[in-house]
Amino acid sequence: MKKDRLVAFKQVIRRRIDMRRIVAVCAGDEEMARSLVVRGLREIADEIERGGGKPRVRWDEERKIPLMNTD
Repeated sequence: MKKDRLVAFKQVIRRRIDMRRIVAVCAGDEEMARSLVVRGLREIADEIERGGGKPRVRWDEERKIPLMNTD
């Protein structure tokens, strides 16, 4: 039962990660994109283990991008 849930969770997360977009952000460097994803997922896992909440995001009207609040 737990293994089925883990498999389902991994499938959902895998679908949500758009590697093509991340490769584009990394100027076509696929190795850098993979490293970025792995590092980001590890940092998120660490935050969850520490009991940290979901980061709050606000919209920057001038630059038209989402920004994470750091306070």
